[in-house]
Amino acid sequence: MLRLRCHKDHQPKNGFTIVELAIVITIVPLMTSVFIMALYSSVVEARRSAAQAVYDSRANLAMDWVEKDIRYATAFTANVDNTKYPDTNDYAFGQDFSYLGTPSSSTLRSLILTLPATTAHPLDASRKLIHLEDPNGCAIPEYNPPLTYAAVYFVKDSTLYKRTIAPSTNTTVFQTCGANSPIQKTSCPRPGTGCVNGTVDEIVAKNVSQFIITYYDINGTEITDIYTNPARFSDAIAAKIDLQLKQPLSAKPAISNISLKTSRVN
Repeated sequence: MLRLRCHKDHQPKNGFTIVELAIVITIVPLMTSVFIMALYSSVVEARRSAAQAVYDSRANLAMDWVEKDIRYATAFTANVDNTKYPDTNDYAFGQDFSYLGTPSSSTLRSLILTLPATTAHPLDASRKLIHLEDPNGCAIPEYNPPLTYAAVYFVKDSTLYKRTIAPSTNTTVFQTCGANSPIQKTSCPRPGTGCVNGTVDEIVAKNVSQFIITYYDINGTEITDIYTNPARFSDAIAAKIDLQLKQPLSAKPAISNISLKTSRVN
């Protein structure tokens, strides 16, 4: 009798071998780490780019502010009467402003400008200059010099401020043509407790790491000895401002550098 023997087919078993599992267990964490690092880098770079755009905008706005005042200025000044320098933490009055900055640093200068006082904002079409009565009376006031005030740009605790020093209103000191009074009011240190008219120093920019001022004469030549010979301020007709804003407490900080050279028109 012929017997037939049936052979069962051996099907391959599903699943991973130990070697395959070991490889997967090794590779997956590595790929996950690479993905997380790439994602983190993208987020950091996106935040840095956003911060950079903000700092660039702030630097440009600050420079526009300074440029406007330089153009209207009648003089660059080494010091200003009745102007006090914020040498202490509370900006206490006690000593004159210094063009050298605080502390005396070539990267943190002070810019002191003499500007004509006006009856309204200098950019307002209705504003008028306020002229002194002397030396020709008020028949033709334009023949007389304008009343002036001081604008002081200084850096304190990484913040660029603008302080306004209005002319004295004591009529024994000056007489003006007409009843117009200047819109400019003397500002005082922030937070401004006890400020006359409630006017405080204006904040021009924060996180300032450089505020460098270079002066030039009418021929466009740099006045290299102006910081050792303040008499040379009378020769200054133009200035170049180098402003740097730097994001604090950041491994990859946003840094905005802007430079501008502009001349007085008065």
